[in-house]
Amino acid sequence: SPSSAPLGAWSAASGWGVQMRGAAAKAGRWWYPRRLTDLDSFAERVLACGEELQADHPGFRDADYRARRRNITAKAKLFRTGDVLPSVDYTDQETATWATVYR
Repeated sequence: SPSSAPLGAWSAASGWGVQMRGAAAKAGRWWYPRRLTDLDSFAERVLACGEELQADHPGFRDADYRARRRNITAKAKLFRTGDVLPSVDYTDQETATWATVYR
């Protein structure tokens, strides 16, 4: 039901989980995937939240960046457990950015 639909969240006490809404949240319950396929529908909801950029995002007015972001998100949204992972050809700049992030 909508009142118990999961919201993405991190629980320091219990690791990765999804905080519930409504009565389930008041009871302190968390949702955890039990099968890999459970992540397919959850990923769809998470990715939908990040499709559009806020006006204060650095890439908001960059048409090329927005098109690239839409392309990568579309591939991610189509992926389902058991599929071959989609390929994303990252630019040299993107690779350098993520190399810095993960150092």
